[in-house]
Amino acid sequence: MAHRFENLVETIPAGGQERTVIVNCEDWEGSRFVELRQQSWGGERVGWFTQSSVRMAPENVALVRRALGVAEALPEMVAAKQDKRVLVTSSATRENASLEAPSLRVWHAESA
Repeated sequence: MAHRFENLVETIPAGGQERTVIVNCEDWEGSRFVELRQQSWGGERVGWFTQSSVRMAPENVALVRRALGVAEALPEMVAAKQDKRVLVTSSATRENASLEAPSLRVWHAESA
């Protein structure tokens, strides 16, 4: 999709023939947003091309930065949680314990 305005913010190498590009965009109606684009190298004739992209409203960028700051602290959070682990024996108690204490979940997804 062609936008009226695009400004490359950062290129993040992902090793070999892959990279992630962060771009400030403005569409033809004047809406501004940030796009994260996963790109692959198609050779000299093709160059870099976008495999997938995610559009974010400008106000969500701060939330993503905050989330990444928390992600940086994950090893310490996991270690602290393991130190406070409570042994749960019955399934009823296990269900109640999962409702009372927040659990840390890390998700990883790869696009096709």
